[in-house]
Amino acid sequence: MTTTASASKTTAQKQRLRSLMAKHAAAIPQYQRVRAEAQMLRRALALPELRAARGVLACLSFGDEPETRPLIQALADAGKQIYLPRADPKDRQLHAHAWPCELHQLRFGLQQPARTSPQLDDDEIMARIDTAIILGPAFDRSGVRLGHGSGYVDRFLAKYPVYAIGLSFEIQVVSELPRALHDVPMSMVLTERQVLRIRAPNPASPSAA
Repeated sequence: MTTTASASKTTAQKQRLRSLMAKHAAAIPQYQRVRAEAQMLRRALALPELRAARGVLACLSFGDEPETRPLIQALADAGKQIYLPRADPKDRQLHAHAWPCELHQLRFGLQQPARTSPQLDDDEIMARIDTAIILGPAFDRSGVRLGHGSGYVDRFLAKYPVYAIGLSFEIQVVSELPRALHDVPMSMVLTERQVLRIRAPNPASPSAA
């Protein structure tokens, strides 16, 4: 199989999985969702990796994703500096904005920082952010993430050496996902039932303390 054919096959597999995982997430009863999110919050706040973090980039949830706002607020209350990502279609990059900030409403209920709110430059991201909380339609047990197909998260993780924590409902974790060459795996996957540590924090990072 040629490289092009292999890439096309992986893309098709990912699209089928996105549809399947979206159905799984939408089918979670509300009472189970509330309980699972509370369990994820407790597990996340107990993580030594988060307790030692210098600055955290945290994705705002939308749709049927696990709710991240209580975690963001709890981390801020604990003294952590929080940053929110903004996907910019002009340069195809994720930009980091200090939270709280003005939010802009996008399609499907997604919110992200307004373009006019202050954002970090590359040097500031390297100096201030060492941990990221990432969402996605699915993750596997080796940390591979199924994204939405735009590549924003992978480009950010390839550029900045942060400790990436995938946050997911247990039903969205599978044994193995198709992986493209540009896919950057998570350092950890956290669900309401378990914490999968794939790699340790960078020894040079405060998160490793």
